Amino acid sequence: MPHIKTLLKIPDQNVASDTLWTLSYLADAAKNDIAKLVGSMDLPIIVKRIGDPTPTIRVPAIRTVGSVCAGPNEVVAKVLEAGVLAPLQAVLINPADSRHHREVCWALSNIAVGSPTNVECMLSAGLFPKLAQIAVSHPDSAVRKEATWTLANACTYASEYQALKLVESNVLPVFAEMLRVKDTPMQAVIMLALEHMFACGAAVDVDNQIAAQFEAVGGLRTMEELQEHPNVAIYQKTVDMMRKYFNCQEVDGVPGNPVVVMEDSVPDIGDKANSHK
Repeated sequence: MPHIKTLLKIPDQNVASDTLWTLSYLADAAKNDIAKLVGSMDLPIIVKRIGDPTPTIRVPAIRTVGSVCAGPNEVVAKVLEAGVLAPLQAVLINPADSRHHREVCWALSNIAVGSPTNVECMLSAGLFPKLAQIAVSHPDSAVRKEATWTLANACTYASEYQALKLVESNVLPVFAEMLRVKDTPMQAVIMLALEHMFACGAAVDVDNQIAAQFEAVGGLRTMEELQEHPNVAIYQKTVDMMRKYFNCQEVDGVPGNPVVVMEDSVPDIGDKANSHK
């Protein structure tokens, strides 16, 4: 690894690119030994390479950072200390770099996992409004999904105060829209995020403004539709949250699979209620 540090300082672009790709593969394979690997890296140089104008340098630098940040929290802390958020944000806000946005969102999603401290760093950097914009408007659906994962990870690990700040960054309309996308793993991570956000909202005030705002942007209607979801875990979490955080009640459904609806949606006697399939 000392030779890797030396190679990173060589001005030749081909050498730098090959070295960064090597690091990205090592970081991806390291898994349990990622902390040891990071200890032998020159993180400031790798972070600096994210801002390189040459894609053959920039992309493996982003990949290396993303793989490293899949490691434990103390490793992520070192990457944050190296100043990684500023160059990642620079790529994210540059339309000319849109082909690299998925890689950046993936790296940020790994940073967001595990600690309110990481979420706070991302809040301070002002990343979430841009991520929310990308999640609903980027032309590439893969980038939209990756941005949504980042927002969901951040919401899942946010403190109560951070949850309110994330709401201000427009995460709730993103979740309401992206829950309609037929992607079970993404829907599952959004549901985990919403469960935590609603719990934070309930802890902050009795009216739970977070749940109220999610309903206001059409999120509750989307959750009603998820009662038709073939995945039992998503269906059950949907029912549980509608009962706990919204003014919903059970109507006739398949035994063992109750249907819950908003109070103003409950049919009059004699009307036929939609059943869960």
